[in-house]
Amino acid sequence: YQRRVRGAFIAMLLDLSTTNLLLVIVVAACAVPAIFCFKLASRMARTRRSILELRDQPIAQSCQPHWLFGHMLDVFVEHRHDRYEYLEKAMSSQKGSKSLLVEHLVLDRSPAEVIVTDPSSVKHILKDNFDNYIKHHTDHSELLYNFSQFLGEGIFATSHGPHAEDKGKRWYTQRKLTSQMFTASEFKNFIFDTFATTSDTLVSQLESKLQSGKTVDLQSYFFKYTMDSFGLIAFNAEFRTLEGETAEYGEAFDAAHESVATFFRKFALMGTLLEVFDEKSWLRRAIEAVVHPLIPEIQKLKRVRRTMRDYTAKVIADRKSCSNEEKLASKDILGMFIKAAEEEHMVCWLTYQCCWLTNQCCWLTNQCCWLTNQCCWLTNQCCWLTYQCCWLTCQCCWLTHRSVPLAYLQWLTISQCCWARLNPMST
Repeated sequence: YQRRVRGAFIAMLLDLSTTNLLLVIVVAACAVPAIFCFKLASRMARTRRSILELRDQPIAQSCQPHWLFGHMLDVFVEHRHDRYEYLEKAMSSQKGSKSLLVEHLVLDRSPAEVIVTDPSSVKHILKDNFDNYIKHHTDHSELLYNFSQFLGEGIFATSHGPHAEDKGKRWYTQRKLTSQMFTASEFKNFIFDTFATTSDTLVSQLESKLQSGKTVDLQSYFFKYTMDSFGLIAFNAEFRTLEGETAEYGEAFDAAHESVATFFRKFALMGTLLEVFDEKSWLRRAIEAVVHPLIPEIQKLKRVRRTMRDYTAKVIADRKSCSNEEKLASKDILGMFIKAAEEEHMVCWLTYQCCWLTNQCCWLTNQCCWLTNQCCWLTNQCCWLTYQCCWLTCQCCWLTHRSVPLAYLQWLTISQCCWARLNPMST
């Protein structure tokens, strides 16, 4: 049907004259900005209503919001280097307030964010009404523009609960696997030993720097400490960045985080405008295909993502080549995912076998039904023959019944004749 419609439209364009064709192009060129402006105005009105509803609530604000940019200039531009300290100070300045309102750009699909510190509010979000707070909009689009380019479809970017696109199945599967890692026994044994070993290395490095009297960058050391611990817990791989070795995966991850943060800081307005169109809209995809190659942060993100993907693929291939004993002995996250995948493969194989057996049983059942039908047909034939025999028997009985009076009449006639011969005078 769509091909016929496209063919009819192309035929109509070919039949148009040059003047009419130019008129169609002009109308289309005017219609696209008109649709864009209409959607933009609708979003601004909807965002404005949501912000006014939030302002009516007893929620503190860091400063007077701008009519167009909200608190974005204050939080992400003026205090971009001490953002969280600034928000904490703004909340503590409002006595008795345990929540802070940060308004976004008036064009943004997410009108604002609310920072809460009240334990009852945190319990309501994370436990009591957990299924209501998901990581996507109601139409299943991303909360942040192009956010899946950074985190993909992992547990940090996948929605849960009945409001999710897949009803939370993907989140539940990942949560079920990773929850095996964060148990009390794992914390006491594997995770605690990992952090303790890495901490010893960090302390020894800081002691050597202390003896030399040199100034150290603690943020760099904390990053290396995190990467070494993460390598052991996630991949059971020793990065040894604290000892001076270069971690390709760690540098790529840090570069990806930096490129995403820089992109949101520089091109937040562009992302907000592109979110006016649906995520799967052909117009949005066309604009992104033209604009994205011109943004260095996106190109850098693609390069480092390729590096992380190649490293992860190599680690997975090495792990799969290990023996079954080594796979069972591994306690890292990757090992759990590989074991779960193999178990799922075994379950799929057993399901396939059960389906095959079910099909065979259905085939045998069909054969039994066919034989039953044949037996029923033969029974019907036997019944028909029995009926025919009964009919013939009835006919014979009827003929026999008819032959009795005939014999009686014959006997009576013969008797009369004999009597007449014996008594000729009576004749």
